[in-house]
Amino acid sequence: MKHYNINFWSLNMDIRKVPCKFKFYVRSACILGAIFGASLSYNTLAAPKAPLVVVSIAPLYVLVSDVMQGVGAPSLLVPAGASAHDFSLRPTGASMLARADLRVWIGGEFERFLRKPLKAVAHGRTLSLIDKIDGLPARGGGVWSGGHSHAGHEGHESHAGYDNHESHKEHDADEREIDPHFWLDPENAKQAANVIATTLGEIDPLNAQHYQRNAGALGRSIDRATSQVAEILAPIRTVPYIVFHDAYQYFEAHFELNAVGSVVVDPEHPPGARRLREVRQKIRESGAQCVFHEPQFKPRLVETIIRNTPAKSAVLDPLGVGLPSGVGAYQKLLLRLAGQLRACLNS
Repeated sequence: MKHYNINFWSLNMDIRKVPCKFKFYVRSACILGAIFGASLSYNTLAAPKAPLVVVSIAPLYVLVSDVMQGVGAPSLLVPAGASAHDFSLRPTGASMLARADLRVWIGGEFERFLRKPLKAVAHGRTLSLIDKIDGLPARGGGVWSGGHSHAGHEGHESHAGYDNHESHKEHDADEREIDPHFWLDPENAKQAANVIATTLGEIDPLNAQHYQRNAGALGRSIDRATSQVAEILAPIRTVPYIVFHDAYQYFEAHFELNAVGSVVVDPEHPPGARRLREVRQKIRESGAQCVFHEPQFKPRLVETIIRNTPAKSAVLDPLGVGLPSGVGAYQKLLLRLAGQLRACLNS
């Protein structure tokens, strides 16, 4: 039996050399191949390459992912289980930054490891979201008056008695740095999504409307999740508690919660003996029911603080460690925070 080496992708074959009984099949295959090849070429030309986007931390990554859905996917620098406070940039990360069309981060006061690398990058654009958000001034002390009293709004307690490295922000509220944890206010997340969509549209005009539609859909979904979170938190709004580090001010302000202090101001600096005594005293005076720790840091410090007090310890995670990174991940982060608070404060 003879075997014919027929190139179905070519229209230049000499069909006269093919036996009659095969000519119909060869013609059909050639026509289909031509149509498929033309379609493939058209789609390749019609679908431009998605912009290369690099995002610093997981909460911003899920917002960018939702805005880019259907066009492309961003890359994440700091894994969800790591902390940006002590992260070291690897060569692969530096290469990603250099090649990116857009780099999205909070700003130099949060991702300090990115300050120098971003100054050296010449290609593409860098979007600092803290510059686009109406932020709250960073709180300087480790214990507060509670009742959602925030620096720059109603003030807070004196810094007297803290170690020197813990009082580095002892100046007027108007002069304080902006608290970088803005993403825990859902209104800020919606604003950030709109800014991201606009910036992507400027880089990739052909998909600008797509980014805007995605940002609008994300905003509506965040509104629905926010209503659910408010219902979950309603029974425990006045219950006092203490967090590991001062990362939740936006969440507390939006949902009117009663956080009364933090174990540390900056996770890069461990608390001194005076701070620990102040926090323990605050637990007793306020009746704080829980002292929360975070999955990025060892819980031993919190366990030491609550020893011989009525307070309990539990996890409160501002980054969404372990949550799937697909569509709706930001909303799941809000809902999980509410569930973690409710589980410890409602018992």
